[in-house]
Amino acid sequence: MSRDFRYKDYVNKLRFKLAGAVCPVGLDEYWDKLIKNYIYNSILTTAKAVYANPEVSPEACEIITRTIGEWTVCKLADIINGQVPECFFDTIINKINSEIYDYLIDENKLEPLTEESIENPDRIKKLEEIVQNIYRETLAQIYSDRGIDKDVYTLALSQSFYSEKQNQEQNQAQDQDTQEENLKTDKFVSEPKTQSEISKIKKYLKNNPCRVLLLFVFIVAIVFLSLVCFGLIPVTKEDLPAALMMLVLCMAVYIIDIIIEADQFYRIEQNAKSSEDSEKTTNSAALNSPNGMYERLGVDVLSIRLGTGLLNYVDPECENIMLPLISEIRKELTDELGYIIPKVRCLDDKDLKPDEFRIYVRGVVRDKFFAGKNTKNDEISNLLRRHLRECCIKNVKDILTRTDVIKLMEIVNSEDPTLVNDLIPARISAVDLRRILVSLISEEISVKDTILIFERLCDYARFNTQPYVLAESLRAAMAAGICDKYSVKSDTGAILYTVTLNPELEKTLEEAVQYTEFSTIIKLPPEEIEKLITDISGTISGLKEHKEDVVLLVRPKIRKPLFDLLSLYIENIKVISYSELLPVNELQVEKLAEI
Repeated sequence: MSRDFRYKDYVNKLRFKLAGAVCPVGLDEYWDKLIKNYIYNSILTTAKAVYANPEVSPEACEIITRTIGEWTVCKLADIINGQVPECFFDTIINKINSEIYDYLIDENKLEPLTEESIENPDRIKKLEEIVQNIYRETLAQIYSDRGIDKDVYTLALSQSFYSEKQNQEQNQAQDQDTQEENLKTDKFVSEPKTQSEISKIKKYLKNNPCRVLLLFVFIVAIVFLSLVCFGLIPVTKEDLPAALMMLVLCMAVYIIDIIIEADQFYRIEQNAKSSEDSEKTTNSAALNSPNGMYERLGVDVLSIRLGTGLLNYVDPECENIMLPLISEIRKELTDELGYIIPKVRCLDDKDLKPDEFRIYVRGVVRDKFFAGKNTKNDEISNLLRRHLRECCIKNVKDILTRTDVIKLMEIVNSEDPTLVNDLIPARISAVDLRRILVSLISEEISVKDTILIFERLCDYARFNTQPYVLAESLRAAMAAGICDKYSVKSDTGAILYTVTLNPELEKTLEEAVQYTEFSTIIKLPPEEIEKLITDISGTISGLKEHKEDVVLLVRPKIRKPLFDLLSLYIENIKVISYSELLPVNELQVEKLAEI
């Protein structure tokens, strides 16, 4: 039934209505955007869940989605007014929404939710009790973990946007008619409809075609006797009454038998349906729990699908090279880049070729390769290592989540709480921090030294809070690591082989840089872009001896937009700026070519 629920249209309408209740005119742009995003994400997640649940009617889908959205509004107002740090918003809101969802789904099983029944005072009171208990427990846990101090904990507990809202509504409702008020609170119970005898017979005959055939024979016989009665078919008068009585008697017995069997057929069908529904309810009990339902909503962040010829690589009783190798790659990325990737699921796929691998990121194919029929295990290991590593780095923006960032903040907070409090949300948001980390990891710059990153961000964010500016500033602070990564070690010391741009071209590119909301781009005519890419690619390819080691050295202002452009067309391109170079006594820079 929930397939009739047009959740996208409903969510789009509902989010504006709910946001208006908590976003007053003149609210700071950052908080206005943040609140609207939380509301939208809450109701969209809920709407998708109930849409996928066949046991929930379209009306109940709207009620559950709206209820969770309304409580999201209330608790957002409380945690904002209570000065709770932004990094804990997700934890509080998600726990509350999960409990509400679980409660309403269970209520809907007992009796389908309607607009009238959701306003039942007992149900409203139960909802408020659930929300307040979870809110208090979550705040207490955060306080015990030293995520907030006592003043914030006390202030947050004292907030009650819901109570204030209720008081306002009660004041507005005092002048309304008593009957109208009762209609809002009375519980409506719909009685189940029973099928009529005619409906039962129709359904029975539909499932028993032989009975229909016999009925047709009786009808033909009645028509025949009628023609006899009117003298259209000659027959002796002595035989007519007996034949007619026999036919009527048989017809009566036949109809009574159909009625009895139709009723029995209906009862058997209802019992079978009841047993099936009971079994479905039992089987889906675990999936309808808050955690189970929220797990059903998403897709695997990372997964590898294998052709049928490769299944022995994940079989514990055979080669089983996949799982240990994946664990090794995850550890490698963590140690090198401070980049913790999620667990990788390995699945078989009959639609793939027998020796084909495919890597999926959030349900979308991002890479594929073939093992080959006679490929050795160590060769397959190298193939998988290279492809999985490159895929994780290229798609870091889809893999690294805000939850990962919050965990990182918790690590820093455990060592130096002032760093987190001074930076987030005082100067930048957790969303901006995620963009900065994504920018660094996408170019294989390690973010493992979290304390250094937070310290430098606290310094730089006093002057500019744009994520892409802060990311470039961090690169300059990490110059030693960047030069060490890209330089070639020799007996005379470290050498950085570079290709540079001529001053006129650099000036042209600087003038073509345009700033967008989240990044910078180079805006030039297509033919000039194509020539730039061709020249750089051709120059680097021509440096056969140092092809793998060479880096493009440019001015700081054009480094990031130039990398974003070139990385789309030139594999493994490395671009650094002059601000990332070490002093000449520590690093030897050798220019191989100029474009």
